[in-house]
Amino acid sequence: MSAAEYEKNPDIAVHCIEITDEMRAEVLDHFASIVEAAEKGEPPALDIEKWTFNNFKTACALSLSDEELTQLERQVAAIQRSGLPDWKKRQYTEALEQIRKLREVA
Repeated sequence: MSAAEYEKNPDIAVHCIEITDEMRAEVLDHFASIVEAAEKGEPPALDIEKWTFNNFKTACALSLSDEELTQLERQVAAIQRSGLPDWKKRQYTEALEQIRKLREVA
């Protein structure tokens, strides 16, 4: 396929979304921070908002320090007092419960 043909029929087509240079830079900065953390051997803090689609739940739960777990518990407690919808609050609570269960089994 020539470059012109590919441009007419790309693998991914985005409709009604304009991707700015700032958005590209944000994505690249995010991945650069991941590489930097990996090189230093310092994993980023667990983002409980992304727990649902985390494919490494057991490893993440077991690698948490007691202090990190306490921080997550505080975060979930604060969310429970927030004005977020109940379904959103429930996601955080369920994630924390799953983390606790995974740590108990190990």
